[in-house]
Amino acid sequence: MEIVTDEGLKEITIEEYLRRNETWEFIQEVEVKHGKIASREIPSLEKDSKNRVIYSKYVKQFSVIKSQRGGKLENRGIWANLQIMLDLAIYLSPTR
Repeated sequence: MEIVTDEGLKEITIEEYLRRNETWEFIQEVEVKHGKIASREIPSLEKDSKNRVIYSKYVKQFSVIKSQRGGKLENRGIWANLQIMLDLAIYLSPTR
């Protein structure tokens, strides 16, 4: 089910953001500039049947974005460099 905001914009989840190829191109650029990997070569991104990046296979390869699924509930989540969070912020609604 697609949720549309009052402004007519489609809401997306963090998972949907991380499934986008453009997101990983941006993460790669942030990694080169602020992270530990110096290569600009973007790996061939594996995708699912809906042509979405299987991000769980790549998040551990970068130092500018981290994910924790297991362990204590309060320790789970996704953490990212400020540049990545600002890119994600374009999908946020100031009224929600």
